[in-house]
Amino acid sequence: MVEKALMGKKCEEDEVSLKREKNMLDLMKKNEKLKMKLQQEKKIGTFLFFLFVISWVSTIVMVLMLLFKVNCNV
Repeated sequence: MVEKALMGKKCEEDEVSLKREKNMLDLMKKNEKLKMKLQQEKKIGTFLFFLFVISWVSTIVMVLMLLFKVNCNV
């Protein structure tokens, strides 16, 4: 009788351990997916930043060219 109680308790502990391991694996998979998503968002953010910088630089260059053209024609 004592052996059955110990085996039942051991079986419950094994089930709890398996559930915890399954939860840990699920969390690790979610973590990996989130890391990949974050990397993609970083790449997109970097690309958009460079587009922003290039647009500003081209605007400044165009303004300077226009100013020099106006000064030369006077």
